Amino acid sequence: MKTEVMFVDDEPNVLSALRRMLFPMRENWNLRFAESGEQALSMLGDRPADVVVSDMRMPGMDGAALLERVEMAHPETIRIVLSGQCDRETALRAVGPTHVFLSKPCDGERIVRTIERSCRLRDAIGDHALLACIESMRRLPTPSQTYLDLVAELRKPDGSISATAAIVGRDIALTSKLLQIANSSFFGIGRSIATPLQAMNFLGLDVVRALVLKVGLLAQFDAAGLRTDHLDRCVEHGVRLGALARRLWEDSGASGASPDEAFVAGLLHDVGALVLGAVRPELDAKIEEEAALTQVPRYLVEREHLGTTHAQIGAHLLSVWGLPDNLVGAVCYHHEPLMCGHLEFGLHSVVHIADALSNPAQFAMKIDEVYVADLRRFEWTKAWLDRLLSEALEMGAVS
Repeated sequence: MKTEVMFVDDEPNVLSALRRMLFPMRENWNLRFAESGEQALSMLGDRPADVVVSDMRMPGMDGAALLERVEMAHPETIRIVLSGQCDRETALRAVGPTHVFLSKPCDGERIVRTIERSCRLRDAIGDHALLACIESMRRLPTPSQTYLDLVAELRKPDGSISATAAIVGRDIALTSKLLQIANSSFFGIGRSIATPLQAMNFLGLDVVRALVLKVGLLAQFDAAGLRTDHLDRCVEHGVRLGALARRLWEDSGASGASPDEAFVAGLLHDVGALVLGAVRPELDAKIEEEAALTQVPRYLVEREHLGTTHAQIGAHLLSVWGLPDNLVGAVCYHHEPLMCGHLEFGLHSVVHIADALSNPAQFAMKIDEVYVADLRRFEWTKAWLDRLLSEALEMGAVS
């Protein structure tokens, strides 16, 4: 089935250029074009779209207002802004309903790559109601104390970037949302940002203050059915695993990412469990109980009930939010690293190993021995893996 993609822009010349630029995609995409927000909504009423790409500055209904309406009527639609520069207030207003921002001029290759990347993991989530919940999420649950600490730091006249980044970096929700915003080309970035400190240095305290205190985007998420213990355990496990992943990355001597990026990958690895706990709390509790009783890995129980896993759910959300590919991959493949499709050592490798080491009693059940055996073909990883296996033996993880 072809992907339904709609472009909205009040400039006919821009739409004509997009038609020409994206003509090669006609085998994979059904392309539709609207010259106003009102026309776009009418067309969507007749036939929804998988993706809506809108200009920001349009007469009448602007891009932010249009995407707000699309989010309400079609929460499963991926919403992208493709626009030139605009004032900060308008930009901040668009942050909420927008998944990805692209700046004009933008070449066709980047548009195609962004849309296909955003849609890539959708097919793994066959539950359309769950998909709509994921793609309508503006923020994730944050422990109350962490949020209060963030607000207090931002209200200080002498609040610092490093202190704010440290608070953000101890929470899954705040980290993932801040990285989404910082990786937006709408704010003028030309490279991937993978850590809270990088994001804070790029955005600055004023923008983050506005997002928290004025716009309320980095705010507490009201999930009435979310179990507090589930949230606390997800965050605690994420922080612990992030610290272990950072140590493993440093110890391995691998290149291609920084130890802080390894920490973030570990912190975010179970973001999908947080999503599932927020949108399907009763089913999440049932899955958790069944996994504990049967001693079957949780992700396999999820696949039995949902046809997907928290790893794929989390990866899809982070992909739609535009986070760097290596972080998305680490989340997606942390249980099944062979599904990554390549054997290069990366963040997904250390997160997989860290996740197994984090629970010695389940190490043998969690570690993918075939994948680890394949990694041993690299001379530099063999000694490192042997040392880790020795540590696992000492902890009683394997016999």
